[in-house]
Amino acid sequence: MAFVEKWKNVENKAKKYSHFTIILAVLNVFLMILTAYSFTHQKVVIQLPPTRLTESIVYSSNEVSRSLFEMWGKYIVATVGNYSSENIDDNTYILLSMTHPENIKDIKPELVELEKHVKENRVRQAFYPEWEDMKLQIKGNYAQMIIPGEAFREVGTNINEYDVKYTIRMAVINGHMYLTYLSKEVDKR
Repeated sequence: MAFVEKWKNVENKAKKYSHFTIILAVLNVFLMILTAYSFTHQKVVIQLPPTRLTESIVYSSNEVSRSLFEMWGKYIVATVGNYSSENIDDNTYILLSMTHPENIKDIKPELVELEKHVKENRVRQAFYPEWEDMKLQIKGNYAQMIIPGEAFREVGTNINEYDVKYTIRMAVINGHMYLTYLSKEVDKR
């Protein structure tokens, strides 16, 4: 009798496992359908600066096209290099909202100091980049852009001319363009 009872116990366990296997198979098929649906209905939002597109843009997990870095670099340089007491708040806000959280402590003090100086002295600056002398180095999703040019700064009735070189580092992380480094070198003419 012990053998028959053991056999029935094994048979009952086998039925339970077969039901469990069928339930797992149905769940697996359901998950595959959901995965396929999510891939076909996935929405990708690509943030672009307001500029004219001249080339196609490549955004992938390990590569970003040169044209995208050039567009963002031009936008950042226009924002940081052209200011007045009327728009410096907006420019600072834009640049800080683009700054990567890990780099905000390095970039924010300089921008806040510039904002304060511009407001107190009613400074206006126009930056004219020399794009043919621009250098852009790209490594995967990271880039460094060096843009030389000339700036005309007006303080009161005085207009000063400067040779300025901006260095910008950018990174694309999870589809978002971040500013990771910003500096400028100024030589008075």
